[in-house]
Parts: sequence; structure tokens; C-alpha cells
Amino acid sequence: MVYEAFATSVTINWTPRPASPQASTAEGYIVEASTAADIFTPSDFTGVIFSSISYGIQPATLTVTGLDAGATYTLRVGALNWSDTPSYAAGGSTITLVSDFVWSFAGSGLWNTATNWTPSGIPSAGSRVTIDANATVTSSVNAIRFFTLTLGDPAGTFSPILLLSTSIANARDMTVHKNATFTSSVVSTLAFTGDVLFEKGSLLNHSANTTSPQTSALNFQVAGTFTLQAGATASVS
Repeated sequence: MVYEAFATSVTINWTPRPASPQASTAEGYIVEASTAADIFTPSDFTGVIFSSISYGIQPATLTVTGLDAGATYTLRVGALNWSDTPSYAAGGSTITLVSDFVWSFAGSGLWNTATNWTPSGIPSAGSRVTIDANATVTSSVNAIRFFTLTLGDPAGTFSPILLLSTSIANARDMTVHKNATFTSSVVSTLAFTGDVLFEKGSLLNHSANTTSPQTSALNFQVAGTFTLQAGATASVS
């Protein structure tokens, strides 16, 4: 019954209940999505539940939003009676989408310029982003989003610089390889739902503060593991 899956939402369809008799119809529907439920425990809808609700027997489709990219969700559909009590049926399971974006502009440029990436477009919360070029990539105006971000390459062949001049709206993991640089020009909290890794030979810093109050800082909030390997440099001058 899963109709479409995107990076942060899933749409499902089902056969609508009849308009009558009263014992067979529904006042509306609720769709719920869970990462706890799986094929072994299909009724385990504990933890964080994402849901969407509508009233009336039509349309027989709903979209659940706010999901994480690259995650497996099990869904169920509940037909609501007059007291909003649901009678559930399985809605299937799906993995939300992840797409790849690679910096392809021949030189430095702006993150939010679609033609700087392959494929053309701006990375979203469901994007695996790679910047493996000798370029300074600057985020400006709009907050940036990504599923994973990789700066540089394992061999240290390239020396990319990400100059963050806006906030990070959505992010899971970030890896900064040897000779790559992450520079913050903001004071806002940089939140990651996964892991952050700065490898040996990488650089983490912030732009110089020439006014008071300060305009740049390193303020990370990492749900997983924050790793600054021996040989990586963190500069806060």
C-alpha cells in the first residue's frame, strides 16, 4: 500500500471503507509510521510515532511527513469510528530515499547554486553530499541540509573548504578527510543526528571574531559520536 517514498515523507493508499452500513464504514483514517516495528514485531509501534489523520471515507490516501532519510519505516492504517478509536491494518514498509550530490563546479562557489552540483540541484535532507575538489564552498542566505557530508577523499588528494555562513537545518553524519577544512562563520548550534569525524590532517576552525559580540564559534550538538582524531587540528583563535 506504499504509493510513494521520498527523503522525509511516505504516501500510502488503501481501499476506502464503504459509505454504509454504519458497522462497515469509517469516520476517517489515521496513518502511523514507526522505526521500531519490523517484520518480526509488526505491531511494535513504540517510541516516536509519525502520523497523519483525515476525516471522511475519501480520499483513501495520506502522507506522513517529518521522517528521516535512509530509514526503514513500517506503516499501519487505522479506520476511525465515531469516537476516533482506530481499527488498524498493516500498511507495508519502505525505506525513505537518499540521493547523491557531488560538487562539480570548476572552482569555488556557493552551496545553494544548483548548477554547482551533479546532478543539478540543491542538496536536501536526503542527500549524500561529497565535496572532493580543490574549492571553497560557501553556504550563504539559506540553511543547508544533507543526509551525509564528506569533505575531501581518504588519500587527501583534494583540499576542499566548507565555509559555513548559515545554519545547518538537517544533517546526520559528516566526515572531514585529511587536508579538508570545515570553517564556521556562525554562532548557532550545528546539530547532527548521527556521527561527526575529523580525520588526521583535517582542520576544524571558525572565522576570526573582529567585533563584540562574537560572530563565529564552534558549537556542535552531535547525537552520535564526535571524533577528532590525533593529528587533526581544531583552531578557535
